Amino acid sequence: MSFQTEEILQQRHRWLPYVFVILGAFVSGYLISQQLQFQVITYGVFFFAAWLVFFVNSPVNALIFIVGAKTCTDRLNYPIFGSFSVNALLYCAVLGGGLACYMVERGRMRSNGAGRVYLLFLGYTFVLAFFTPIKSESLSAWVREGAMCALYLLFANLMTGQRSQKKYIFLVCLLGVVGVMISLLQRAGLYPSFDPSRFSGTFGHPNFFAYYLLIPTGFACGFFLLSPAFSARVFWLSLILLLSGGVLLTYTRGAWIAAAVMFLIIGVLSKRWWFPVVAILGMIGIYLVVPTVQERLYWIIDSPNVAAGTSGRSTIWLYSLPMIQENPWFGYGVNSFQIYSPLQVDAHNSYLKVIFETGVIGLVLYCLFFALNIRYAYQVWQRSPDAYERIFALGFLGCFFAFLVGGLWENLFLGQGTEWFIYSSAGIMAAAARRMKSEEAVVSSTKLHSPIPTVAHAR
Repeated sequence: MSFQTEEILQQRHRWLPYVFVILGAFVSGYLISQQLQFQVITYGVFFFAAWLVFFVNSPVNALIFIVGAKTCTDRLNYPIFGSFSVNALLYCAVLGGGLACYMVERGRMRSNGAGRVYLLFLGYTFVLAFFTPIKSESLSAWVREGAMCALYLLFANLMTGQRSQKKYIFLVCLLGVVGVMISLLQRAGLYPSFDPSRFSGTFGHPNFFAYYLLIPTGFACGFFLLSPAFSARVFWLSLILLLSGGVLLTYTRGAWIAAAVMFLIIGVLSKRWWFPVVAILGMIGIYLVVPTVQERLYWIIDSPNVAAGTSGRSTIWLYSLPMIQENPWFGYGVNSFQIYSPLQVDAHNSYLKVIFETGVIGLVLYCLFFALNIRYAYQVWQRSPDAYERIFALGFLGCFFAFLVGGLWENLFLGQGTEWFIYSSAGIMAAAARRMKSEEAVVSSTKLHSPIPTVAHAR
């Protein structure tokens, strides 16, 4: 049975991915607190075995499971085989799944324009890795980026149809709620926390958790504005308030600004002008009332409370600019910023990181990939006859622009955990755009070949 047919017909064990992921989210907290290597190895093997079982039975369930699993393993970076971690195991699972699909479905696995640009970027960075002194670090980062390309293409080929979109939205919203619940447990001291004063869920850093929460928030906004039933709108509004509260309590300044952009994009596209006005006024009200929010936004670029040995963002950016000017076209190789930059810290700017590591050529390819995916989603939003797909496209456009804005303050590209969620959403949009164009071509062809009525017929 082909993978495409499997996606349509296979509904066995459809709840198991969600059950496994939720259990994994709570088990990971225990493993983080105990830091026992044997349990971590068992956990990693369990996830890998579950991925294989799901992949054999239903590739769609496998994709749902592996994206959810990433939220549970983001903090499990302990080595299980040498320097091999659970996270690395997930990347390899996705890469292997992509290769398996290509081998079995060689005639049906197709790449769109954005996918081809991503493959071109991978080929470019692979060659670049052999001309840098940090070859091993660049190649390991290249494998992660290759896994993200495989994830994008798998979603673009397998996650077709409204049923797959519903599964995915249910997953990201469910994990957003679970993450907020776990953050409340962190506040109560019942779950290990990255920083007790900030929500972080199961993620390795509050910032990444904040950007993840923007994805289900964007989808919830789309459903709230366009759902016809009043009860549905009440449900989605409640979810927006819960997830937005989670974003607020991460105290991630870039995510707050990205959320304002997301509300604005969704309101403008849906022509519900009141929505971004109300949302932004609410954010201003929170700013005026909550002193901690005022303090965080005041130090949007540099913080006076910086950990020892690090510097503010503006200092990092200024120090890295001369090195970019020395090698502007090709950069210094993937995963090189923290090694070669004068301060040897993270870039805290995704675009600066991309141009530093891959040069102008790499940045152009990356931005082209983003632009094409925005185009696909906008086409679906404008022309799709399917109301559910249009809502999905509206939510995706909002959270994708939030992702791009957040990249100004955070490392969100080149192998970062947040790529899993935004690229999987982009793959679903690419599949929807391709299917919509195929249906339009069929309709156009039918009209073209339909017999032209004669005068006698008209009479």
